[in-house]
Amino acid sequence: MEVTDRGDTAAWLLSDEDMKAILDGYTYLEEELESAKIAAMFKVREGSSIKSGAELEAAAMSAFAARKQELRSIIKASAITASLMMFTGE
Repeated sequence: MEVTDRGDTAAWLLSDEDMKAILDGYTYLEEELESAKIAAMFKVREGSSIKSGAELEAAAMSAFAARKQELRSIIKASAITASLMMFTGE
């Protein structure tokens, strides 16, 4: 059933069974998306060597150095957002 307010849809009322079907469909799509993302990660990494220890640390530090400006902008944006939330009481 559609609930309208001045001609615009305000809400949809569903039976328990219909709501469960929608949620089951949503869960299924989320699982499919997650599986596709994982498969894509493995495909991208095919043929690459697995690193550990000092080699992994060096590769991580190199990746951070290459993305230093991007990371700083993320940290700065997060700090600004946190400050605004504290100021507004959210």
